[in-house]
Amino acid sequence: MYGKTAFFSLRNICLSGLTKALALLFIKIPTQRKGAKEVDLTFMQMAVLGVAVFRLTHLIVYDKITEFLRAPFFEEEEEKDKSGNVDVYLVPKNWIGELLSCHWCTGIWAAGGLYGLYFFFPGIAYPLITILAAAGVASIIETLIQKWIS
Repeated sequence: MYGKTAFFSLRNICLSGLTKALALLFIKIPTQRKGAKEVDLTFMQMAVLGVAVFRLTHLIVYDKITEFLRAPFFEEEEEKDKSGNVDVYLVPKNWIGELLSCHWCTGIWAAGGLYGLYFFFPGIAYPLITILAAAGVASIIETLIQKWIS
């Protein structure tokens, strides 16, 4: 759990990634190199990028596998409620901890990073974005199935 104010919502994360990806649709990075082309993304490329941003954001902010990356930027605080139960909260130590506890904040940086990678290093970006997008679609499908079953 990432503090009292952290709230996980698949809808919020999806909208966050989609919003950032749609914002990138209207952004073109001007280049100073002669003969360089601006990157124009199709709707399908933007959708794939949006799902990849969603998955990367979730990976950084919530997934257990990246917990070791977040750990140095948080400290644990314990609170006892009236019935004696102890709740443990992770409280950000600094601005990096604040960034890592906010999927909106991390998502904007993830979107910028993936788009920059796509623009400057497409050979690296294509497989990475494809893998992240496939994993993002799979996680959305799994979440829907789990909600449908229960």
